[in-house]
Amino acid sequence: MIFEDEKCVQISIPKTGTSSLYALINKIPITDNIMTIVRKGANNGLKHFKDHNYNFHTHGHFTFQQWEQYRAKETKYQHYPIFSFVRNPYDRLVSIFRAHYQSCDLSNFRQFCILFTTDDNYKIQKSSTKKQLDPNFDRYSARKRFNTQSYFLQNKWGEISIDFIGKLESLEEDYNKLKSINPLLPCYNKNYKINTSGDSTQTNYDDYYIDETRELTYEFFKQDFINFGYEK
Repeated sequence: MIFEDEKCVQISIPKTGTSSLYALINKIPITDNIMTIVRKGANNGLKHFKDHNYNFHTHGHFTFQQWEQYRAKETKYQHYPIFSFVRNPYDRLVSIFRAHYQSCDLSNFRQFCILFTTDDNYKIQKSSTKKQLDPNFDRYSARKRFNTQSYFLQNKWGEISIDFIGKLESLEEDYNKLKSINPLLPCYNKNYKINTSGDSTQTNYDDYYIDETRELTYEFFKQDFINFGYEK
């Protein structure tokens, strides 16, 4: 997302507090329907990106490589610093499940996790439960939409070299560090923490996991654990 007044760019990774940051930095009035306001102009860069047809000023998700393509043509942005926020992969996967795929109860997380992280047909068949996920669940589309955080941030050589990476777990502290680097950013306001999925899973995402799903999640998101210093 391009923030013109603040002269910076966010590579906004899905399920890492991007709605809250978009509302905070754009000073969207704090109302009951703030999420509706945020989503009204939302773009999904992975789906709709095509040269200048994608509006980088709206709330949406695109990769660093997509941004590089755009920036090469829009020279005014070439010197804008780039930042992003990441999230514990265990917590992020639970948040993805809760927000988009929880058609029944906690017991379905194992099935979702296996479908999302592996192509092992034996494991997939063994994971079936009486309460099934949406029969139209497409693991390949889901994986593309909610790819590794490293995928969103790496350049064409597989390196991550953006100017600042904060963590959702320490949102206020890291945002203030970001603001010290870029004083044009508004002051942190905890009232803009509007995406509550982090609050609801932050202390209990472990409850969703068993040894099997924890290992599958680690293997699938291994790059993120290594690149961003999260413990297995």
